[in-house]
Amino acid sequence: MNTSNNNPLNILDLPNEVLLNIISKLSFIDVFYSLVNINERFAQLSLDPLYIRHLDMTVVTMKSFFEYTFSVDDQVLSRICENILPQIHSQVNKLTIEQHSIERILLNASYPKLYSISFVNFQKDILLQYLTVRFNSNVIDGIQLHDEILIHMPRLNKFTFSINTKLLIENDIKTDITTKEDIQHSFIGKEFGLVQVGSYVYYKRLCSIIEYHIYTLPYQFENFLHLNNSFQGGMFHNVRCLTMKNDTHHFEHQLLKVISQDFPFLKELIIKNVLPQQKQHSSSLITFRHLILLNLAEAHVDYAEEFLVDKNIHLPCLLNLRIKFESLEMVTKNFTNDATRLTCAKLKKLHIDDEFVQSKNFQKYFPLL
Repeated sequence: MNTSNNNPLNILDLPNEVLLNIISKLSFIDVFYSLVNINERFAQLSLDPLYIRHLDMTVVTMKSFFEYTFSVDDQVLSRICENILPQIHSQVNKLTIEQHSIERILLNASYPKLYSISFVNFQKDILLQYLTVRFNSNVIDGIQLHDEILIHMPRLNKFTFSINTKLLIENDIKTDITTKEDIQHSFIGKEFGLVQVGSYVYYKRLCSIIEYHIYTLPYQFENFLHLNNSFQGGMFHNVRCLTMKNDTHHFEHQLLKVISQDFPFLKELIIKNVLPQQKQHSSSLITFRHLILLNLAEAHVDYAEEFLVDKNIHLPCLLNLRIKFESLEMVTKNFTNDATRLTCAKLKKLHIDDEFVQSKNFQKYFPLL
C-alpha cells in the first residue's frame, strides 16, 4: 500500500463499526457535548439507538483514590438537556443520574421505555426527597414492596432491589420481631414472578437493634453494604465493593474466608469493626485475587494483622490501603516486620488521616509510594 501520498489518514476514513467501538469507550457526556455537532455522520453514530439505550449521565472525577465526584458541568448539562435529550428520550431503557442533575434530566423529558434507573452519589436525605415511600411497617418485606410500590407500577416488568433497614427496639415497647422466615414467606403469592429473594436478620441484643437486609438473586449490584455476622453465604459475582460492619461482634478468619469465596471479583473492601479478634486463625490461607483497595480506618488493629501478614491473607493485586497510623505502626513493628513487608512493599497509595513523620524505615518499607 502506498502511504507516501499527500492525503493523510483521517478518522472519518474508518468504518462505522470501528467508530462506534471508539465512541462506546467514551463517556456519554463527552460524546454528546463534543461529537454530536461535528458533522451528520458523527451525530448519527453518537445517537445510535443501541448506544444510547443505556444512558449514563454521570462523569467520574477523581479527587483522590478515596474521593470521587460524579457531577456534570452546568454548561455541558444545559446543552445536553436542551439539544440532545429531546431527540433520544423515547429510546432510553436504562438511566444513571447523579444528585445535582436529577431534576433537569427527569423533568426535561419523559422516558416511556425506561425500566431501570440508578442513582449515584446521592446524600441520603436528598435521595429520600425524591424516593419517599410511606411504609406502614418498620420492616420492609414482600408485602410492603407489593402494596406500596408494585401495585402502582403495572407496566414494570423487572424489579431488582437491595434494601437495608434498621429497627430500634424501645425498652418500654413490646415488639414482635420479624424473622428471616417471616420475610421469605412475605414474598410468596405476590407479583414477584420467579424472582428469588435472599435475606438475613441480625439482632444486636446489647443495643436493642435489629438489622434487616433483603435483596433479589442473583445479586445485580456492584455494592454490598453492611454485611455482618449473620451473612448466610451465596455467590455474588457482580459485587466489586463490600462494606463489612459490626459494632457488637468481631469478624473471624472463617467469615473472611467465606467472603473471599462468595465475592470472587471483589475490588474494594471496607471493614468497620473496633472489636478485637479471638486470634484463632486457621492454617488455611485466604486469597482475595482481585482486591485493589482495602480500608481499615475504622477497624481494630487485629484486622491489619490479619490482612497485611501474607501468611494469613494473600492480596496479589492490593495497591491502596487506608488505615490508622497507630495500627500500621503496631502491625509492622515500626516498619521492621518482615511478615507484613511483602504486602506493604506493593502499595502505591497509602491514606492515613493522622499526621505523622516519615522515618527512613517507613520510606524503605513502602518503596512505591
